[in-house]
Amino acid sequence: MIGQEIGGKYKLVEEVGSDALYDLYKSTEKGTDKNFFVRGISGTEPRNENFVKEVNALIVRLKSVNHPGVERLELAQQESNGFYIVSAYSPGSVLESRLRRLSSLSVPAAVSMAIELCEGLKALHGADIIHGDISPRTVLSTSNDGAKLLLPGMWRAYGQDGSLAVAVHGQMAPYLAPEVSAGDMPTAQSDLYALGVLMWQVLVGRSPYFADGAQAMAAKHANDPYPSLRLVAATVPMALDEIIKKCMDKNPRRRYGSAQDLLNDLKAVQDALRFGKKINWPIQGSVSTEEAESVAPELNAVDGEPQDTPKVKKKKEKVKKDQEKSDGMPLWLAWLFYLILIIFLGFVGSWIFFNSQKPETLAVPNIADKQIAEAREELSNLGLVLREGRREESETHAEGAVISTIPAAGEEIRKGAKVEAVVSKGSRFVEIPDFRGRTVEDARRLAGTLNLELNDTDIELVRDRELDEGLIVSQVPEARKKVERFTRIRLKVSNGNRSVGNVRSKDWHTNRVKFTIPDDVGRDVVVRIDVTDDQGTKTLFEQVMIAGQEVDERVRWVGDELLIRVFFDGELVEQMTAKPEEEKEEE
Repeated sequence: MIGQEIGGKYKLVEEVGSDALYDLYKSTEKGTDKNFFVRGISGTEPRNENFVKEVNALIVRLKSVNHPGVERLELAQQESNGFYIVSAYSPGSVLESRLRRLSSLSVPAAVSMAIELCEGLKALHGADIIHGDISPRTVLSTSNDGAKLLLPGMWRAYGQDGSLAVAVHGQMAPYLAPEVSAGDMPTAQSDLYALGVLMWQVLVGRSPYFADGAQAMAAKHANDPYPSLRLVAATVPMALDEIIKKCMDKNPRRRYGSAQDLLNDLKAVQDALRFGKKINWPIQGSVSTEEAESVAPELNAVDGEPQDTPKVKKKKEKVKKDQEKSDGMPLWLAWLFYLILIIFLGFVGSWIFFNSQKPETLAVPNIADKQIAEAREELSNLGLVLREGRREESETHAEGAVISTIPAAGEEIRKGAKVEAVVSKGSRFVEIPDFRGRTVEDARRLAGTLNLELNDTDIELVRDRELDEGLIVSQVPEARKKVERFTRIRLKVSNGNRSVGNVRSKDWHTNRVKFTIPDDVGRDVVVRIDVTDDQGTKTLFEQVMIAGQEVDERVRWVGDELLIRVFFDGELVEQMTAKPEEEKEEE
Protein backbone atom coordinates (compact mmCIF):
# COMPACT_ATOMS: atom_id res chain seq x y z
CA MET A 1 0.00 0.00 0.00
CA ILE A 2 2.88 2.39 0.69
CA GLY A 3 3.44 4.45 -2.46
CA GLN A 4 -0.19 4.26 -3.60
CA GLU A 5 -1.89 7.54 -4.55
CA ILE A 6 -5.42 8.27 -3.34
CA GLY A 7 -7.57 10.53 -5.47
CA GLY A 8 -4.58 11.13 -7.71
CA LYS A 9 -2.94 13.51 -5.20
CA TYR A 10 -2.42 11.91 -1.75
CA LYS A 11 0.60 9.56 -1.71
CA LEU A 12 0.77 7.06 1.18
CA VAL A 13 4.20 7.33 2.83
CA GLU A 14 3.87 5.63 6.25
CA GLU A 15 1.48 3.27 8.05
CA VAL A 16 0.50 4.78 11.42
CA GLY A 17 -1.79 2.08 12.84
CA SER A 18 -4.83 -0.10 12.27
CA ASP A 19 -7.94 -1.47 14.00
CA ALA A 20 -10.87 -3.72 13.11
CA LEU A 21 -12.18 -1.17 10.60
CA TYR A 22 -9.43 1.11 9.31
CA ASP A 23 -5.80 1.07 8.24
CA LEU A 24 -4.40 4.53 9.09
CA TYR A 25 -1.66 6.08 6.92
CA LYS A 26 0.32 9.29 6.81
CA SER A 27 0.24 10.77 3.28
CA THR A 28 1.78 13.66 1.38
CA GLU A 29 -0.16 15.87 -1.02
CA LYS A 30 1.41 16.14 -4.47
CA GLY A 31 2.55 19.63 -5.34
CA THR A 32 2.40 21.03 -1.78
CA ASP A 33 4.15 18.34 0.35
CA LYS A 34 1.51 18.93 3.05
CA ASN A 35 0.79 15.94 5.30
CA PHE A 36 -2.64 14.33 5.66
CA PHE A 37 -4.15 11.30 7.37
CA VAL A 38 -5.65 8.64 5.08
CA ARG A 39 -7.90 5.89 6.48
CA GLY A 40 -8.52 2.87 4.31
CA ILE A 41 -11.37 0.34 4.46
CA SER A 42 -10.10 -2.58 2.36
CA GLY A 43 -12.25 -4.40 -0.19
CA THR A 44 -12.64 -4.47 -3.96
CA GLU A 45 -16.44 -4.06 -3.83
CA PRO A 46 -17.65 -0.40 -3.78
CA ARG A 47 -19.04 0.72 -0.41
CA ASN A 48 -22.76 1.09 0.23
CA GLU A 49 -24.20 4.13 -1.61
CA ASN A 50 -25.92 5.50 1.52
CA PHE A 51 -22.69 5.18 3.52
CA VAL A 52 -20.74 7.23 0.95
CA LYS A 53 -23.53 9.82 0.81
CA GLU A 54 -23.56 10.17 4.63
CA VAL A 55 -19.74 10.55 4.81
CA ASN A 56 -19.78 13.30 2.18
CA ALA A 57 -22.61 15.09 4.01
CA LEU A 58 -20.56 14.90 7.25
CA ILE A 59 -17.52 16.41 5.52
CA VAL A 60 -19.66 19.41 4.50
CA ARG A 61 -21.11 19.81 8.02
CA LEU A 62 -17.66 19.66 9.66
CA LYS A 63 -16.48 22.67 7.64
CA SER A 64 -18.42 24.83 10.12
CA VAL A 65 -16.32 23.43 13.03
CA ASN A 66 -12.96 25.18 13.08
CA HIS A 67 -11.38 23.92 16.29
CA PRO A 68 -7.86 22.49 16.89
CA GLY A 69 -9.33 19.74 19.07
CA VAL A 70 -11.53 18.30 16.30
CA GLU A 71 -10.26 16.37 13.26
CA ARG A 72 -11.28 17.96 9.95
CA LEU A 73 -12.32 15.48 7.24
CA GLU A 74 -11.30 16.54 3.73
CA LEU A 75 -12.27 13.89 1.17
CA ALA A 76 -13.99 10.51 0.73
CA GLN A 77 -12.68 8.46 -2.21
CA GLN A 78 -13.60 5.02 -3.59
CA GLU A 79 -10.57 3.27 -5.14
CA SER A 80 -10.25 -0.11 -6.83
CA ASN A 81 -8.85 -1.74 -3.67
CA GLY A 82 -10.89 0.03 -0.98
CA PHE A 83 -12.64 3.11 0.35
CA TYR A 84 -10.49 5.96 1.74
CA ILE A 85 -11.15 8.98 3.96
CA VAL A 86 -8.63 11.86 3.90
CA SER A 87 -8.34 14.20 6.90
CA ALA A 88 -6.06 16.90 8.29
CA TYR A 89 -2.81 15.59 9.81
CA SER A 90 -1.57 16.20 13.36
CA PRO A 91 1.69 14.67 14.67
CA GLY A 92 1.14 12.27 17.56
CA SER A 93 -0.20 8.80 18.28
CA VAL A 94 -3.63 7.30 18.85
CA LEU A 95 -4.45 7.30 22.59
CA GLU A 96 -5.02 3.52 22.47
CA SER A 97 -1.35 3.04 21.54
CA ARG A 98 -0.19 5.43 24.29
CA LEU A 99 -2.22 3.58 26.93
CA ARG A 100 -0.80 0.29 25.67
CA ARG A 101 2.68 1.67 26.45
CA LEU A 102 1.96 3.56 29.68
CA SER A 103 -1.12 1.70 31.02
CA SER A 104 -2.47 4.88 32.69
CA LEU A 105 -1.90 8.65 32.91
CA SER A 106 -1.20 10.84 35.93
CA VAL A 107 -4.09 12.83 37.40
CA PRO A 108 -2.86 16.22 36.02
CA ALA A 109 -2.27 14.72 32.55
CA ALA A 110 -5.69 13.03 32.54
CA VAL A 111 -7.46 16.24 33.59
CA SER A 112 -5.60 18.26 30.95
CA MET A 113 -6.55 15.73 28.26
CA ALA A 114 -10.21 15.73 29.39
CA ILE A 115 -10.32 19.55 29.22
CA GLU A 116 -9.04 19.56 25.62
CA LEU A 117 -11.51 16.86 24.58
CA CYS A 118 -14.33 18.71 26.36
CA GLU A 119 -13.48 21.90 24.45
CA GLY A 120 -13.60 19.90 21.20
CA LEU A 121 -17.01 18.48 22.18
CA LYS A 122 -18.25 21.98 22.97
CA ALA A 123 -17.36 23.06 19.42
CA LEU A 124 -19.01 19.96 17.90
CA HIS A 125 -22.21 20.26 19.93
CA GLY A 126 -22.37 23.95 19.06
CA ALA A 127 -22.58 22.89 15.41
CA ASP A 128 -25.29 20.27 16.25
CA ILE A 129 -22.86 17.39 15.59
CA ILE A 130 -22.78 14.47 18.02
CA HIS A 131 -19.47 12.61 18.07
CA GLY A 132 -21.07 9.26 18.98
CA ASP A 133 -17.87 7.18 19.16
CA ILE A 134 -15.52 8.55 21.84
CA SER A 135 -12.91 5.94 22.83
CA PRO A 136 -9.08 5.59 23.00
CA ARG A 137 -9.01 4.69 19.27
CA THR A 138 -10.81 7.95 18.31
CA VAL A 139 -8.58 10.27 20.35
CA LEU A 140 -5.20 11.47 19.08
CA SER A 141 -2.56 12.22 21.72
CA THR A 142 -0.67 15.02 19.96
CA SER A 143 3.03 15.77 20.21
CA ASN A 144 2.53 18.83 22.46
CA ASP A 145 0.66 16.76 25.11
CA GLY A 146 -2.67 17.86 23.66
CA ALA A 147 -5.62 15.76 22.53
CA LYS A 148 -7.84 15.76 19.46
CA LEU A 149 -11.18 14.07 18.71
CA LEU A 150 -10.96 11.83 15.64
CA LEU A 151 -13.75 10.78 13.23
CA PRO A 152 -16.49 13.00 14.75
CA GLY A 153 -20.04 12.15 13.65
CA MET A 154 -19.10 8.96 11.74
CA TRP A 155 -21.66 6.92 13.73
CA ARG A 156 -24.40 8.03 11.32
CA ALA A 157 -22.48 6.67 8.34
CA TYR A 158 -21.77 3.32 10.03
CA GLY A 159 -25.52 2.83 10.45
CA GLN A 160 -25.92 2.90 6.66
CA ASP A 161 -23.57 -0.06 6.07
CA GLY A 162 -24.38 -3.34 7.86
CA SER A 163 -20.90 -4.88 7.64
CA LEU A 164 -19.22 -1.73 9.00
CA ALA A 165 -21.80 -1.41 11.79
CA VAL A 166 -21.06 -4.96 12.94
CA ALA A 167 -17.28 -4.39 12.76
CA VAL A 168 -17.35 -1.18 14.79
CA HIS A 169 -20.03 -2.08 17.35
CA GLY A 170 -17.76 -4.35 19.38
CA GLN A 171 -15.23 -1.49 19.71
CA MET A 172 -17.91 1.07 20.66
CA ALA A 173 -19.73 -1.10 23.25
CA PRO A 174 -17.43 -0.38 26.26
CA TYR A 175 -18.14 3.37 25.88
CA LEU A 176 -21.84 3.47 24.92
CA ALA A 177 -24.31 5.09 27.30
CA PRO A 178 -27.10 2.73 28.49
CA GLU A 179 -29.80 4.58 26.56
CA VAL A 180 -27.84 4.28 23.29
CA SER A 181 -27.33 0.52 23.77
CA ALA A 182 -31.08 0.31 24.40
CA GLY A 183 -31.80 1.83 20.97
CA ASP A 184 -31.89 5.60 21.49
CA MET A 185 -29.97 7.94 19.20
CA PRO A 186 -26.65 9.35 20.52
CA THR A 187 -26.91 12.78 22.17
CA ALA A 188 -24.65 15.36 23.77
CA GLN A 189 -25.26 13.59 27.12
CA SER A 190 -24.19 10.21 25.66
CA ASP A 191 -20.96 11.88 24.44
CA LEU A 192 -20.34 13.11 28.00
CA TYR A 193 -21.00 9.56 29.29
CA ALA A 194 -18.37 8.15 26.90
CA LEU A 195 -15.92 10.88 27.96
CA GLY A 196 -16.50 9.88 31.60
CA VAL A 197 -15.72 6.23 30.79
CA LEU A 198 -12.58 7.34 28.94
CA MET A 199 -11.41 9.49 31.90
CA TRP A 200 -11.94 6.51 34.25
CA GLN A 201 -9.88 4.30 31.94
CA VAL A 202 -6.91 6.65 31.49
CA LEU A 203 -6.65 7.13 35.28
CA VAL A 204 -6.70 3.39 36.08
CA GLY A 205 -5.35 1.70 32.94
CA ARG A 206 -8.41 -0.47 32.28
CA SER A 207 -12.12 -0.14 31.53
CA PRO A 208 -14.54 0.34 34.45
CA TYR A 209 -16.56 -2.76 33.45
CA PHE A 210 -15.52 -6.29 32.36
CA ALA A 211 -17.71 -8.33 30.00
CA ASP A 212 -17.45 -10.82 27.15
CA GLY A 213 -19.26 -9.49 24.09
CA ALA A 214 -21.14 -6.31 23.23
CA GLN A 215 -24.48 -7.42 24.73
CA ALA A 216 -22.94 -8.39 28.07
CA MET A 217 -21.06 -5.07 28.14
CA ALA A 218 -24.30 -3.14 27.49
CA ALA A 219 -25.92 -4.98 30.42
CA LYS A 220 -23.00 -3.98 32.68
CA HIS A 221 -23.39 -0.30 31.78
CA ALA A 222 -27.16 -0.48 32.31
CA ASN A 223 -27.25 -2.41 35.62
CA ASP A 224 -23.91 -2.36 37.47
CA PRO A 225 -23.27 0.51 39.92
CA TYR A 226 -20.60 3.11 39.23
CA PRO A 227 -17.18 1.65 40.28
CA SER A 228 -15.63 4.33 42.48
CA LEU A 229 -12.23 5.50 41.22
CA ARG A 230 -10.88 6.05 44.71
CA LEU A 231 -11.26 2.36 45.55
CA VAL A 232 -8.74 1.44 42.83
CA ALA A 233 -6.75 4.69 42.54
CA ALA A 234 -6.49 6.41 45.92
CA THR A 235 -4.55 9.38 44.48
CA VAL A 236 -7.56 10.58 42.47
CA PRO A 237 -9.15 13.62 44.17
CA MET A 238 -12.67 13.09 45.52
CA ALA A 239 -14.00 15.95 43.37
CA LEU A 240 -12.64 14.35 40.16
CA ASP A 241 -14.19 11.01 41.12
CA GLU A 242 -17.55 12.77 41.59
CA ILE A 243 -17.21 14.55 38.22
CA ILE A 244 -16.68 11.23 36.41
CA LYS A 245 -19.51 9.63 38.42
CA LYS A 246 -21.84 12.42 37.27
CA CYS A 247 -20.74 11.94 33.64
CA MET A 248 -21.45 8.19 33.92
CA ASP A 249 -24.86 8.53 35.58
CA LYS A 250 -27.20 5.97 34.02
CA ASN A 251 -29.94 8.63 33.80
CA PRO A 252 -28.96 11.17 31.11
CA ARG A 253 -30.95 13.91 32.87
CA ARG A 254 -28.66 13.65 35.91
CA ARG A 255 -25.48 14.08 33.85
CA TYR A 256 -23.94 17.44 33.00
CA GLY A 257 -26.28 19.62 30.97
CA SER A 258 -23.57 20.56 28.48
CA ALA A 259 -19.88 20.22 27.67
CA GLN A 260 -19.40 23.77 29.04
CA ASP A 261 -20.75 22.74 32.47
CA LEU A 262 -18.32 19.82 32.60
CA LEU A 263 -15.50 22.06 31.35
CA ASN A 264 -16.07 24.51 34.22
CA ASP A 265 -15.70 21.78 36.86
CA LEU A 266 -12.64 20.24 35.16
CA LYS A 267 -10.88 23.63 35.05
CA ALA A 268 -11.64 24.14 38.74
CA VAL A 269 -9.96 20.79 39.51
CA GLN A 270 -7.01 21.70 37.27
CA ASP A 271 -6.52 25.00 39.12
CA ALA A 272 -6.69 23.25 42.49
CA LEU A 273 -4.05 20.72 41.38
CA ARG A 274 -1.82 23.43 39.94
CA PHE A 275 -1.83 25.64 43.05
CA GLY A 276 -2.16 22.91 45.69
CA LYS A 277 -5.61 24.07 46.80
CA LYS A 278 -8.24 21.84 48.38
CA ILE A 279 -11.42 21.45 46.36
CA ASN A 280 -14.75 20.20 47.66
CA TRP A 281 -17.79 18.67 46.02
CA PRO A 282 -20.06 20.01 44.67
CA ILE A 283 -17.69 22.46 43.07
CA GLN A 284 -20.22 25.14 42.10
CA GLY A 285 -22.44 26.18 45.04
CA SER A 286 -25.56 28.32 44.50
CA VAL A 287 -28.09 30.22 46.59
CA SER A 288 -31.75 29.41 46.03
CA THR A 289 -34.06 32.08 44.61
CA GLU A 290 -36.31 31.94 47.67
CA GLU A 291 -33.37 32.56 50.02
CA ALA A 292 -32.14 35.48 47.96
CA GLU A 293 -35.52 37.19 47.99
CA SER A 294 -35.97 36.82 51.76
CA VAL A 295 -32.74 38.65 52.62
CA ALA A 296 -32.76 41.37 49.95
CA PRO A 297 -33.76 44.77 51.46
CA GLU A 298 -36.18 47.02 49.60
CA LEU A 299 -34.81 50.42 48.51
CA ASN A 300 -36.56 53.62 49.55
CA ALA A 301 -37.64 55.37 46.38
CA VAL A 302 -36.92 58.80 47.89
CA ASP A 303 -33.48 58.74 49.48
CA GLY A 304 -32.10 55.43 48.25
CA GLU A 305 -31.55 54.09 51.81
CA PRO A 306 -32.51 50.48 52.53
CA GLN A 307 -35.97 50.35 54.09
CA ASP A 308 -37.13 47.22 55.93
CA THR A 309 -40.63 45.95 55.19
CA PRO A 310 -42.84 45.20 58.19
CA LYS A 311 -42.32 41.49 57.64
CA VAL A 312 -38.53 41.80 57.60
CA LYS A 313 -38.55 44.20 60.55
CA LYS A 314 -40.57 41.78 62.65
CA LYS A 315 -38.20 38.93 61.78
CA LYS A 316 -35.15 41.01 62.79
CA GLU A 317 -36.70 41.90 66.13
CA LYS A 318 -37.38 38.21 66.84
CA VAL A 319 -33.78 37.24 65.98
CA LYS A 320 -32.42 40.01 68.19
CA LYS A 321 -34.62 38.93 71.09
CA ASP A 322 -33.54 35.30 70.73
CA GLN A 323 -29.89 36.28 70.64
CA GLU A 324 -30.15 37.97 74.00
CA LYS A 325 -31.28 34.75 75.73
CA SER A 326 -29.33 31.85 77.22
CA ASP A 327 -27.61 33.46 80.27
CA GLY A 328 -25.84 36.15 78.31
CA MET A 329 -24.56 33.71 75.59
CA PRO A 330 -25.97 34.51 72.15
CA LEU A 331 -28.38 31.77 71.07
CA TRP A 332 -26.62 31.26 67.70
CA LEU A 333 -23.35 30.51 69.54
CA ALA A 334 -25.07 27.98 71.79
CA TRP A 335 -26.62 26.25 68.80
CA LEU A 336 -23.24 26.18 67.04
CA PHE A 337 -21.63 24.54 70.08
CA TYR A 338 -24.30 21.82 70.25
CA LEU A 339 -24.08 21.24 66.48
CA ILE A 340 -20.32 20.73 66.62
CA LEU A 341 -20.73 18.34 69.56
CA ILE A 342 -23.36 16.27 67.71
CA ILE A 343 -21.20 16.08 64.56
CA PHE A 344 -18.17 15.00 66.57
CA LEU A 345 -20.07 12.28 68.43
CA GLY A 346 -21.63 11.09 65.16
CA PHE A 347 -18.22 10.93 63.49
CA VAL A 348 -16.72 8.91 66.35
CA GLY A 349 -19.68 6.53 66.39
CA SER A 350 -19.59 6.07 62.61
CA TRP A 351 -15.85 5.44 62.64
CA ILE A 352 -16.23 2.76 65.33
CA PHE A 353 -19.18 1.14 63.53
CA PHE A 354 -17.70 1.05 60.03
CA ASN A 355 -14.28 -0.15 61.15
CA SER A 356 -15.90 -2.95 63.11
CA GLN A 357 -17.88 -3.97 59.98
CA LYS A 358 -15.01 -3.79 57.47
CA PRO A 359 -13.60 -7.07 56.15
CA GLU A 360 -10.18 -8.05 57.37
CA THR A 361 -7.14 -6.96 55.36
CA LEU A 362 -4.71 -9.40 53.82
CA ALA A 363 -1.68 -9.27 51.52
CA VAL A 364 -2.05 -10.12 47.85
CA PRO A 365 -0.20 -13.45 47.32
CA ASN A 366 2.44 -13.86 44.62
CA ILE A 367 0.68 -15.79 41.82
CA ALA A 368 3.17 -14.95 39.04
CA ASP A 369 3.97 -17.90 36.72
CA LYS A 370 0.87 -19.79 37.82
CA GLN A 371 -1.79 -20.75 35.29
CA ILE A 372 -4.86 -18.52 35.47
CA ALA A 373 -7.18 -21.35 36.68
CA GLU A 374 -4.77 -22.34 39.45
CA ALA A 375 -4.27 -18.70 40.48
CA ARG A 376 -8.05 -18.08 40.55
CA GLU A 377 -8.57 -21.07 42.86
CA GLU A 378 -5.76 -19.93 45.21
CA LEU A 379 -7.21 -16.41 45.52
CA SER A 380 -10.73 -17.77 45.92
CA ASN A 381 -9.59 -19.82 48.94
CA LEU A 382 -8.31 -16.57 50.49
CA GLY A 383 -11.58 -14.76 49.85
CA LEU A 384 -10.31 -12.70 46.87
CA VAL A 385 -11.73 -12.49 43.34
CA LEU A 386 -9.37 -12.83 40.38
CA ARG A 387 -10.26 -11.03 37.14
CA GLU A 388 -8.37 -11.67 33.92
CA GLY A 389 -7.20 -8.35 32.45
CA ARG A 390 -5.19 -7.79 29.31
CA ARG A 391 -2.99 -10.44 27.66
CA GLU A 392 0.61 -9.72 26.67
CA GLU A 393 3.32 -11.58 24.78
CA SER A 394 6.06 -12.88 27.06
CA GLU A 395 9.34 -14.69 26.49
CA THR A 396 9.63 -15.69 30.17
CA HIS A 397 6.08 -16.81 31.04
CA ALA A 398 4.21 -19.77 29.52
CA GLU A 399 0.96 -19.19 27.65
CA GLY A 400 -1.92 -18.72 30.11
CA ALA A 401 0.40 -17.96 33.05
CA VAL A 402 0.04 -14.85 35.22
CA ILE A 403 2.69 -12.18 34.55
CA SER A 404 1.69 -9.63 37.22
CA THR A 405 -1.29 -8.42 39.24
CA ILE A 406 -3.03 -5.17 40.15
CA PRO A 407 -2.64 -4.61 43.10
CA ALA A 408 0.87 -6.05 43.13
CA ALA A 409 1.92 -9.01 45.27
CA GLY A 410 2.40 -8.01 48.90
CA GLU A 411 0.00 -5.03 48.84
CA GLU A 412 -2.72 -4.93 51.52
CA ILE A 413 -6.36 -5.18 50.36
CA ARG A 414 -9.70 -6.02 51.94
CA LYS A 415 -11.08 -9.54 51.86
CA GLY A 416 -13.56 -9.90 49.00
CA ALA A 417 -11.76 -7.34 46.82
CA LYS A 418 -10.89 -7.95 43.17
CA VAL A 419 -7.40 -8.60 41.84
CA GLU A 420 -6.71 -8.06 38.14
CA ALA A 421 -4.19 -10.37 36.43
CA VAL A 422 -2.05 -9.61 33.37
CA VAL A 423 -1.85 -12.96 31.53
CA SER A 424 0.78 -14.23 29.10
CA LYS A 425 -0.12 -14.90 25.46
CA GLY A 426 3.07 -16.93 25.22
CA SER A 427 6.21 -16.25 23.23
CA ARG A 428 6.00 -14.42 19.91
CA PHE A 429 8.37 -17.10 18.61
CA VAL A 430 7.64 -20.76 17.91
CA GLU A 431 9.85 -23.72 16.97
CA ILE A 432 9.16 -25.17 13.52
CA PRO A 433 8.21 -28.89 13.81
CA ASP A 434 9.53 -31.55 11.44
CA PHE A 435 6.81 -32.01 8.81
CA ARG A 436 8.78 -34.52 6.69
CA GLY A 437 6.99 -37.84 6.15
CA ARG A 438 3.63 -36.42 7.28
CA THR A 439 0.56 -35.84 5.11
CA VAL A 440 -0.39 -32.31 4.17
CA GLU A 441 -3.52 -32.47 6.36
CA ASP A 442 -1.46 -33.53 9.39
CA ALA A 443 0.97 -30.68 8.72
CA ARG A 444 -1.89 -28.20 8.32
CA ARG A 445 -3.42 -29.19 11.67
CA LEU A 446 -0.07 -29.02 13.46
CA ALA A 447 0.77 -25.64 11.90
CA GLY A 448 -2.61 -24.29 13.00
CA THR A 449 -1.97 -25.16 16.64
CA LEU A 450 1.29 -23.18 16.50
CA ASN A 451 -0.18 -20.18 14.62
CA LEU A 452 1.89 -20.94 11.51
CA GLU A 453 0.47 -20.27 8.04
CA LEU A 454 0.26 -23.07 5.48
CA ASN A 455 -1.58 -22.28 2.23
CA ASP A 456 -2.22 -24.40 -0.85
CA THR A 457 -0.15 -21.93 -2.87
CA ASP A 458 2.90 -22.84 -0.76
CA ILE A 459 2.82 -26.55 -1.68
CA GLU A 460 4.95 -27.85 -4.56
CA LEU A 461 4.63 -31.36 -5.99
CA VAL A 462 7.91 -33.15 -6.70
CA ARG A 463 8.86 -36.68 -7.79
CA ASP A 464 10.33 -38.84 -5.02
CA ARG A 465 11.39 -42.49 -5.24
CA GLU A 466 11.28 -43.16 -1.47
CA LEU A 467 8.13 -41.47 -0.12
CA ASP A 468 4.60 -42.40 -1.11
CA GLU A 469 2.44 -39.94 -2.98
CA GLY A 470 1.04 -37.19 -0.71
CA LEU A 471 3.82 -37.30 1.91
CA ILE A 472 6.01 -34.27 2.62
CA VAL A 473 9.54 -34.43 1.22
CA SER A 474 11.04 -31.16 2.54
CA GLN A 475 10.11 -27.83 4.12
CA VAL A 476 11.16 -24.18 4.40
CA PRO A 477 11.95 -22.96 7.07
CA GLU A 478 13.72 -26.11 8.21
CA ALA A 479 12.69 -28.13 11.27
CA ARG A 480 13.51 -26.88 14.81
CA LYS A 481 14.22 -23.35 13.63
CA LYS A 482 12.64 -20.60 15.77
CA VAL A 483 10.46 -18.14 13.85
CA GLU A 484 7.74 -15.59 14.65
CA ARG A 485 4.17 -16.84 14.82
CA PHE A 486 2.16 -16.58 11.56
CA THR A 487 5.29 -17.30 9.50
CA ARG A 488 4.43 -18.96 6.17
CA ILE A 489 5.60 -22.55 5.62
CA ARG A 490 6.54 -23.85 2.16
CA LEU A 491 6.37 -27.60 1.51
CA LYS A 492 7.51 -29.98 -1.19
CA VAL A 493 5.15 -32.99 -1.42
CA SER A 494 5.84 -36.35 -3.08
CA ASN A 495 4.21 -36.91 -6.44
CA GLY A 496 4.96 -40.63 -6.04
CA ASN A 497 7.43 -42.61 -8.09
CA ARG A 498 5.55 -41.96 -11.32
CA SER A 499 8.14 -41.92 -14.04
CA VAL A 500 7.59 -40.17 -17.33
CA GLY A 501 10.26 -42.36 -18.91
CA ASN A 502 12.72 -41.06 -21.41
CA VAL A 503 10.92 -38.05 -22.74
CA ARG A 504 11.37 -37.81 -26.46
CA SER A 505 11.97 -34.45 -28.01
CA LYS A 506 8.65 -34.62 -29.82
CA ASP A 507 6.87 -35.05 -26.42
CA TRP A 508 8.12 -31.68 -25.16
CA HIS A 509 5.87 -28.65 -25.60
CA THR A 510 6.82 -25.00 -25.40
CA ASN A 511 4.58 -22.15 -24.26
CA ARG A 512 5.12 -18.46 -23.78
CA VAL A 513 3.93 -16.54 -20.69
CA LYS A 514 3.83 -12.82 -21.32
CA PHE A 515 2.04 -9.98 -19.52
CA THR A 516 2.56 -6.44 -18.14
CA ILE A 517 2.34 -5.58 -14.42
CA PRO A 518 -0.90 -3.52 -13.94
CA ASP A 519 -0.71 0.12 -12.86
CA ASP A 520 -2.82 -0.40 -9.72
CA VAL A 521 -0.45 -2.78 -7.89
CA GLY A 522 1.88 -0.05 -6.61
CA ARG A 523 5.64 -0.47 -6.26
CA ASP A 524 7.84 -3.42 -5.27
CA VAL A 525 5.45 -6.33 -5.86
CA VAL A 526 6.91 -9.88 -5.78
CA VAL A 527 5.80 -11.63 -8.97
CA ARG A 528 5.94 -15.45 -9.02
CA ILE A 529 4.89 -17.86 -11.78
CA ASP A 530 4.40 -21.55 -10.92
CA VAL A 531 3.87 -24.17 -13.65
CA THR A 532 2.60 -27.75 -13.19
CA ASP A 533 2.92 -30.59 -15.74
CA ASP A 534 3.33 -34.37 -15.58
CA GLN A 535 6.74 -33.91 -13.97
CA GLY A 536 5.35 -31.88 -11.04
CA THR A 537 5.26 -28.22 -9.99
CA LYS A 538 8.13 -25.79 -10.31
CA THR A 539 8.64 -22.04 -10.06
CA LEU A 540 9.28 -20.62 -13.51
CA PHE A 541 9.84 -17.00 -12.46
CA GLU A 542 10.11 -15.01 -9.19
CA GLN A 543 11.26 -11.38 -9.04
CA VAL A 544 10.45 -8.01 -7.42
CA MET A 545 8.86 -5.76 -10.06
CA ILE A 546 6.98 -2.48 -10.35
CA ALA A 547 3.89 -1.37 -12.26
CA GLY A 548 4.43 -1.18 -16.03
CA GLN A 549 7.24 -3.76 -16.21
CA GLU A 550 6.81 -6.69 -18.59
CA VAL A 551 7.18 -10.43 -17.93
CA ASP A 552 8.08 -12.59 -20.95
CA GLU A 553 9.06 -16.19 -20.18
CA ARG A 554 9.08 -19.47 -22.11
CA VAL A 555 8.39 -22.82 -20.47
CA ARG A 556 9.05 -26.39 -21.72
CA TRP A 557 6.73 -29.04 -20.37
CA VAL A 558 5.51 -32.62 -20.75
CA GLY A 559 2.01 -34.07 -20.60
CA ASP A 560 -1.52 -33.42 -21.77
CA GLU A 561 -2.00 -30.09 -19.97
CA LEU A 562 0.07 -27.30 -18.43
CA LEU A 563 -1.26 -25.37 -15.41
CA ILE A 564 0.10 -21.80 -15.07
CA ARG A 565 -0.49 -19.80 -11.85
CA VAL A 566 0.57 -16.14 -11.32
CA PHE A 567 1.04 -14.72 -7.78
CA PHE A 568 1.49 -11.09 -6.63
CA ASP A 569 3.04 -10.92 -3.14
CA GLY A 570 2.02 -14.55 -2.55
CA GLU A 571 -1.63 -14.04 -3.58
CA LEU A 572 -3.01 -15.92 -6.59
CA VAL A 573 -4.14 -13.38 -9.21
CA GLU A 574 -4.37 -15.47 -12.39
CA GLN A 575 -4.67 -19.16 -13.29
CA MET A 576 -4.65 -20.58 -16.82
CA THR A 577 -4.08 -23.85 -18.68
CA ALA A 578 -2.36 -24.72 -21.94
CA LYS A 579 -2.79 -27.71 -24.30
CA PRO A 580 -0.07 -29.24 -26.47
CA GLU A 581 -1.58 -27.80 -29.62
CA GLU A 582 -1.69 -24.14 -28.44
CA GLU A 583 0.65 -21.39 -27.21
CA LYS A 584 -0.71 -19.78 -24.02
CA GLU A 585 -0.08 -16.05 -23.76
CA GLU A 586 -1.46 -13.38 -21.46
CA GLU A 587 -1.15 -9.79 -22.47
